Amino acid sequence: MVKLILKMQSKLCFAFLFAAGTLLAQLPLKQDLKDVVAVVDGRNITRGEVQQILFVAGPEFTAKFQANPQVALFEWFLKDHLGKLGAELKLDQQSPLKEELEALRMNYLADAFINYEMNSYVVPQEAIRKYYESNSARYQRVRVSGVFLKFKPGDVTGTSTADLAAAAAAILSAGQLQRTEEQAREIATDIARRLRAGEDMAKLAQQYSEDPSSNTKGGDIGYVTTASTYPQEIKNATLAMTKGAISDPIRLSTGFYVLRCDEKDAQPLGDASPEIEVELRKVHLNDFMKGLNDKLRPVIKDPSLIIQQPAPAKR
Repeated sequence: MVKLILKMQSKLCFAFLFAAGTLLAQLPLKQDLKDVVAVVDGRNITRGEVQQILFVAGPEFTAKFQANPQVALFEWFLKDHLGKLGAELKLDQQSPLKEELEALRMNYLADAFINYEMNSYVVPQEAIRKYYESNSARYQRVRVSGVFLKFKPGDVTGTSTADLAAAAAAILSAGQLQRTEEQAREIATDIARRLRAGEDMAKLAQQYSEDPSSNTKGGDIGYVTTASTYPQEIKNATLAMTKGAISDPIRLSTGFYVLRCDEKDAQPLGDASPEIEVELRKVHLNDFMKGLNDKLRPVIKDPSLIIQQPAPAKR
């Protein structure tokens, strides 16, 4: 097998045209998808073909590609070549591979149909309106202004992807900042006290806030809703506030926010509709699957039934 792979590797030679240090998955979209980025066995491979491979191959292949594009693409085209040789011999029509492929096809089609059933369902506008009226508390919005204070990130304590991503974001956000977390907390606590005493938010934001998107706008951050992309800590705190309230310092991985609730009301139905449609599509899918469950659940007539495993088929 090793000799076969080495022979195939020799045949499927690659002449890559990547710019130094550049990964196709990270190239700007403005680049032409017709650009030739590799040559495999004398055939030009375009940027668009590689992007399509990355799209269908999944995250594990993408990670391998980002680590070493040549090795990843070699493995892809090797399997593609061997697969075509197998198809020419009609190996896919022989048992047990035939049945295994049919089972895979069945599973993929089933998953595709579940997605189709949910995403193609047209939610009636009247259903959206009724859901909105019955769940109005879920569709509150709060307009907030605030002051953000960064602190120097501490040591990384977790090893998960989320922990490492948060640590990287904190490092990038902090830059050369030397303020410790405790120092930032003390300043944020004092700012909250001063705001409650009646000091002007705009002046404090301009003087202290390190949020470039709001510190020149009087600290105005905008509306926060349950569907906002703000961190959950921000959403939890703001949606629980009453108009005029000042929050205690809210800790994020990169710093502390002190927020003031400037307005609080219900989102307009039009703004809430996309989120409600998603929710009602899920409800529809649950009802659809419950119907299939009631219809297709087997009734076992003999509880003592023992399923005999078939002997492994010879390949």
